[in-house]
Amino acid sequence: MPDITQADCLGDILDISANTDPATAGSATATDNCDNAPAITFSDSIAAGSCPQERTVTRTWTATDDCGNASNCDQVITVVDDEAPVMSCPADVTVNCEDDVTPPAVTATDNCDNDVTITFNASVADGSCPQEEVITRTWVAEDDCGNSLTCVQVVTVVDDEAPAITCPDDITVECTPGIGTADCLGDLISIALNTSLEITGNPTVSDNCDTDLDVDLSDSTAAGSCPQEKVITRTWTATDDCGNSSDCDQVVTVVDNTAPVITCPADTTVNCEDDSSSAATGSATATDNCDNGVSITEGDSVAAGSCPQEEVITRTWTATDDCGNASSCDQVVTVVDDEAPAITCPANSTVECMPSAGTADCLGGLATIAASTGLGVTGSATATDNCGTPAIDFSDSVAAGSCPQEKEITRTWTATDECGNSSACDQIINVVDVTAPAITCPADTTVNCEDDSSSANTGSASATDNCDNEIDIVESDNVASGSCPQEEVITRTWTATDDCGNSSSCDQAITVVDDTVPNITCPSDLSIECVADLQADACLADLIAHGSLTDPAAAGSATVSDNCDTDLDVGFGDSVADGSCPQEKVITRTWTTTDDCGNSNSCDQTITVTDDTAPVITCPADTTVNCQDDRSSAATGSATATDNCDNGVSITEGDSVAAGS
Repeated sequence: MPDITQADCLGDILDISANTDPATAGSATATDNCDNAPAITFSDSIAAGSCPQERTVTRTWTATDDCGNASNCDQVITVVDDEAPVMSCPADVTVNCEDDVTPPAVTATDNCDNDVTITFNASVADGSCPQEEVITRTWVAEDDCGNSLTCVQVVTVVDDEAPAITCPDDITVECTPGIGTADCLGDLISIALNTSLEITGNPTVSDNCDTDLDVDLSDSTAAGSCPQEKVITRTWTATDDCGNSSDCDQVVTVVDNTAPVITCPADTTVNCEDDSSSAATGSATATDNCDNGVSITEGDSVAAGSCPQEEVITRTWTATDDCGNASSCDQVVTVVDDEAPAITCPANSTVECMPSAGTADCLGGLATIAASTGLGVTGSATATDNCGTPAIDFSDSVAAGSCPQEKEITRTWTATDECGNSSACDQIINVVDVTAPAITCPADTTVNCEDDSSSANTGSASATDNCDNEIDIVESDNVASGSCPQEEVITRTWTATDDCGNSSSCDQAITVVDDTVPNITCPSDLSIECVADLQADACLADLIAHGSLTDPAAAGSATVSDNCDTDLDVGFGDSVADGSCPQEKVITRTWTTTDDCGNSNSCDQTITVTDDTAPVITCPADTTVNCQDDRSSAATGSATATDNCDNGVSITEGDSVAAGS
């Protein structure tokens, strides 16, 4: 049973009591001859066992009847402890090398012993690498009676975590000279120094367990945009003692941003005929920080000097390395010309004059004059120069001749080179005018008599002269009669005379005709009322009435005009057709006009004579007759009638009879 400790006195007492209680260990029984229920009691005598938790209990039972008679018996209860403690063993575990491996607290309980003794022992075996190991932990729990329990925990310490590595920052460095034959060892050292760790940096590393990491690097080089440039991908690798590794990349960019150093040849002055190329004036030299074979080019910027053969050449030398970095310097080459040309004049000559420059055709005249005394006719000077082809020019000094188109030209030829160096000679040119103008008459023409027959309408002669641009042209007319008063033939003579008195003529025939008919316009057609028939007893009056109604003064006259004749002959003739009754008719009046040259024209006027007016009738006076009297018109009278046209009006009668009272 458990020890009775201060920690749980009551509990332990109860537990001990329960374990040796008669209910567990059994109770005595008694019988009595008289008393059916003797009283049974017990008392315990305890002897220590072989260990604190073991003992021997001698329980004396006493049975007493009501009369005090008693008897005893002993029961021996042996309390033993043969049960090992109970202990919770920690589970096997795998930890990382940087983790805490302090053993955990382990507790044990026992059925009897409240103070179990626990002992601990650990053994360590090496792992596969310095940071790894296997710890075997053994715990033994033992109670006071020597009952024990053993548990084992295996702690495996591993290192499976890679180191932490941080690469130095990416960096850009300037290139160094390529490996050239000039200084192979020096170039190699310069290249190595330029990308060495002192310049590009080292990584920082750390590990969870290993304090002495292995750090390695390897470079992968990619070509840059030019031979001296490249991109180095530097891979840094950190490895711990257990073979765990991590890496990072640093990019080292090798660039060439430095231009070559160039030295120009000295400035110089040369004569215009001399060689001014760099073969004669010298070439630039250059060095570069990286490129052992710098490309040197030249380009000339030419500024005009004080004359065309003189110039200032600014020769720009450019040194360019393989990466396109360039530097330049200028060399000034001054080209001069101070030598005059040599000139030879053409022979003196006599030429026919050409037109003077007049207002009619200033440009044409000037061009023709130039052609007459031009170089193709009078010849040109020739000249040579030390540097180029000199410009040959001339100026004319003109003396008047015997007429405006004749003259003597003193032509001074001057050869000037482009630098103003010049030489001169004189040529004499005599200009004469012995050629008459060429005249062209306007074409013969026919005009109508009413048209303008002056030269303003029929055209003017034109003339050209080899010298005179303002020729005098005059005209004169000789007129012959035609076949009628309005027709004629004009012979117009044109004469052209130049300023030196040379002249020529031509004739133009102008025929004036009249073949146009006059214009005639008839009076408007009209209708008129008829007049009375012609009667023997009123012949004159009827004739006058008839004549006045259709006379041109009443019916109208034609109007006429002519292109040339102002006194035309005009007449008419009538053609009469019957109308629908004796007093009506249609007169067609034809008007005709004729000019002096027999050209005629006509038109028709229609005059319609109508009878639209009723006769005027007069009845006999009203009358009263006796029923037995004659009441016919013979007795009561007859009506009379008159008409504006009809002298024999027909009169009829008709009666209407109404009954009397």
